[in-house]
Formats: sequence, structure tokens, C-alpha cells
Amino acid sequence: MKQKMYDINPPHQEEKVIKEEKKEKKNSSFVKFLGIGIVIIIIALLGVWLFVSASVVTIDLWPTLNEFSVNTDVAFSIEEEEDTILMEPFEYTEEISKNFEAPSIDIGEKATGIIKVYNKYSSSITLVKGTRFLSSAEPTRQFHTLKKITVPSGGSVDVSVIASEPGDSYNIGPSTFSVPGLRDFSPAQLYYDVYGRSESDMTGGRQELIKRIEEDTFENTEKQMLEQARDEMIEAISERIAPDYVLLNDSLTIELLESEAVDAKVGQEVESFVYRIKIEVTGFKTHKTLLDDFARTYIKSVIPDTKEFVDNVSIDFVEIEGGAMDTETEKNINISTDVYTKIDQESIDEISRGRSKSSIARYIQEMHPDLAKPVKVSFSPIWARKSSLSPKTIDIQINY
Repeated sequence: MKQKMYDINPPHQEEKVIKEEKKEKKNSSFVKFLGIGIVIIIIALLGVWLFVSASVVTIDLWPTLNEFSVNTDVAFSIEEEEDTILMEPFEYTEEISKNFEAPSIDIGEKATGIIKVYNKYSSSITLVKGTRFLSSAEPTRQFHTLKKITVPSGGSVDVSVIASEPGDSYNIGPSTFSVPGLRDFSPAQLYYDVYGRSESDMTGGRQELIKRIEEDTFENTEKQMLEQARDEMIEAISERIAPDYVLLNDSLTIELLESEAVDAKVGQEVESFVYRIKIEVTGFKTHKTLLDDFARTYIKSVIPDTKEFVDNVSIDFVEIEGGAMDTETEKNINISTDVYTKIDQESIDEISRGRSKSSIARYIQEMHPDLAKPVKVSFSPIWARKSSLSPKTIDIQINY
């Protein structure tokens, strides 16, 4: 059978080519419109960036701070009066108990005992108070009689003796003693015929460092606690009345009501003891805002017109030796703060209209060359190139 021949493409192939051509034209149109859209958006954003002005301008400034302090007198009174600051009295009763280490005492106690003195000489002999007796055993130890004695010939007498020096080395056992002083007397036989003998140990000798309550221990402890109480009460009352009030330190008076040792007595050997005092504390306080207002007003009156000061001022009382304050008194105070060159906010407001960030910063830096840090300018909206000629807000923030 003969194959059928065509001089053109078959019908189904022609339809496929037509469809592909239409698809290519459609894709080409989409890409073209997408590109045009992107260009339009870029142009619009560029227009916004070029022509939209900031309605809010924020300017951060860091002035150079310099310390400033001044002394002045201020009058206080318990009644509201002109040119005085009102002060209020207070009264507290406090009990304070503290543990103290007992004082160290160097104890040197001498050994004591009894020596029986023998006399084999042909006549009686008298030995004065303080006669020395020397032990025969090595190491030798010397003792002294505590009273005068007379020893009859051929007899003996007991006498109390005490060691020449403190220490437990004198706590010796039964010993034989010579009387060295008899060497200087005639006849020489006396030294050999008169001697002593102990029948029991010598006791009580010691040399050591101990802790013991002495007669003046409690008196000194009470004095120390009262001295410390003033500083402790200043701190405690300042915390108690803070943050609304300021304590007038040198107005503080302390009266001792009671004092006692809780767990010890005079003569007792202890490592430590507890001592308690009860006191009445009186004084005056003033409201902090009153003192701060006075300080700010005074600072403002003494600094040059070209200067401004940081709001948080510091106030210290110059304490004067003496007793309690009178109910109406004048005190010296030291006021300190930081000052800086006054910022010309009106001029900054003017030059911040219709300008770029860099232009505003440059003009401000020229006006205030002593700034501690470079000027920071912020716009809202953030994409704005320059500030509006009539911005809603020009916010000048001074940072310390």
C-alpha cells in the first residue's frame, strides 16, 4: 500500500507550534510588566526618600561636666519660719547586746608551802621575815619565809614560804633546804646546823596568759559601747527614716538607761562575755525635699548665668564638735554637683528645621565645641533625608 505524502506539517504538529508561540509571548509580557512594576516601586521609594521630611527630630547631647561645690550656712527651726528649714524631733529607745573577748592577763603566781626548820646548834637562832631557803636538788629553787621565827637549840619550827619567782617550775616535791645567808655569819658551823625540810609539795606556782574579767573590764566595755553606739545609731536611724528624711547628725544625743554583763562577773576566767546596754536616742531630722530645694536654689544663685547644673545635688553636713543642737540653730553644709555650659536650645530649635542630620549635628558642634561626645540626630520617620520646616517635635535630650 502506498504511503500518503504531505507537503506541509501534519495538523497536530502545527497546533503544538502555535501553542508554544503563544506561551512564549505570554511569559515575555509577564516579565516585561514585572520589570516595569519594580522600576515604579524603586522610583516611588526614591521619591519618598527625597521628598518626605521628618516630622520628629530627636537630638542627643552630652555636655562636659565639671565638679562644683560650695559651703553655706542654713538655718533650721522646729517651727515654720521664713528663711529656715523645718526640722522635726525624734526619740528612740534601743537595746544593744554585743559579745566581747575577755582581756588577756599575764598571770605570774608564786608557789607556796611549808618548811620545817631544824636547829642543831648549841643555842637558839632567830631568822627574820624573808630569810632565803635554797633547795638542794638540781635545779635548785629559792623560797622566802613569810614571817620571823625563832628556832630553839635542838628543836624545829614550821614556817610558811613563798617562791622567789612565779612559775610552775617551783612546784617541787619534798626537799631539803639550806639557809645560804648563814654563810656570812660566825661561827661557820651555823650554816650546817640550821637547815629546812619540806614534807609535802610546793603548790600554786604558774606563769601563763589567761583571759579573765578584771575590776575595770565592764566599765571599759560600757564606755566602748557608748562610743560605738553614736555611729551605729546614726546609720540605723538614717536607714529607718530614709528615703524621705535626712538625719541632722550632730543633733544626736545618747543617754544610758541600763547596762549589765549578761553572763560573766569580775574575777571569772572566761574567753568571752556578753554585755548589754539600753539607751535613749534623741535628735532632729528634716525632710529631704526641703533640703534639696534649698540646695538647688542656692546653687542656681551662685553659678554663672552661662552655666547649668545637674539636678541631683549632694549635701554633706560639716559637723562641729559639741553637744546637742538648740531648737533653733544654724548649720554649715557643703553642696556639690556637676555643672556644664548652658545649652542654647532656642538656637538649636531654629537650625534643626529643614536640614539634614549631618548639617544639624555640624551646626550644633560649632555652637558648643566643648561637648563631651559627638551630637546624635535621629529622624522620624527614619527614612527622611531632612527635617521638616515645621516639625511637630524637636526633642533635645541632655545626657550626663
